[in-house]
Amino acid sequence: MRIHRSCTLTDAIALYLDDCLSRGQSSLTITNKRWILDGFKHWCAVAGVTHAHQLRGSALEAYRRSLVTHRGRRDSPLAPGTIRNRLTVVVLLCQALYRRRLIRVDPTVDFVLPRLPRRLPRGILSVREIEVICTQSQRRGIRGIRDRALVEVLYATGIRRIELSRLDLPDVDLEVGTVVVRRGKGGHDRRVPMHARACRLVHHYLREVRPALECDESGQALFLSNYGTRISRSTLSRKIGQSIRRSGALVSGACSVFRHSAATHMLDHGADIRYMQEFLGHADISTTQIYTHVSQRELRAVYARTHPL
Repeated sequence: MRIHRSCTLTDAIALYLDDCLSRGQSSLTITNKRWILDGFKHWCAVAGVTHAHQLRGSALEAYRRSLVTHRGRRDSPLAPGTIRNRLTVVVLLCQALYRRRLIRVDPTVDFVLPRLPRRLPRGILSVREIEVICTQSQRRGIRGIRDRALVEVLYATGIRRIELSRLDLPDVDLEVGTVVVRRGKGGHDRRVPMHARACRLVHHYLREVRPALECDESGQALFLSNYGTRISRSTLSRKIGQSIRRSGALVSGACSVFRHSAATHMLDHGADIRYMQEFLGHADISTTQIYTHVSQRELRAVYARTHPL
């Protein structure tokens, strides 16, 4: 097996990212991988690893230790999920280089990624709290109509923040009550239902607010910012987070809070987990099963029937 020993780590990373792009991975995924691998390349340079063939299992273990001992602002360590994410990208890089014969030995053979403890979704709003948030959002003038529509769509469809930002006008069928989520996680499209109240509020926004915000840069974007451009993910986080805090709910977070709440409430009312997997756009049902541990309705019923006290 011939090894190209002259391939620098910089060239190897560029080759890997080009391969990811050619396989249809999203621009956001590529951007995240590039950022992680730039950090890995910087660490390698300090460690004296400048070429692809120098990558060894010992280097990966040393990199793992550096992530564990790293301290950021306020002397805070990296979260376990962040460490695993960065290591996963590096592992995928090494495996791709081995397949392309740019390295002789796969350094990931004996390298075990750290296991993550199962974490339940934090921040589940009650139905009453969601009603308070929806009602107060609309009190803030013409833009409040848009803000309420945002909250209603998040809760009605359970879509992710980036999926909400990407919605275009043709993606929403208000007569049938469906939303087409395009390029969801993993690049997959899916169609999810949206209840009548959310449809009415989106229609109200489209009739009364969007024309007032529209500009040359609006394009087909469903939800517009105050400047007429497609509403960004950061703006969504800020607005939704403010709405939650103003309501007095003792829950931290923003857009994902409504996704977690919708899933939990539907399971509480008997939704089948296979349906919920499709509704949430999960590739693996084990991800959906996390919500069965949050849903407490059946557990409380069994507890009431069986506990001696």
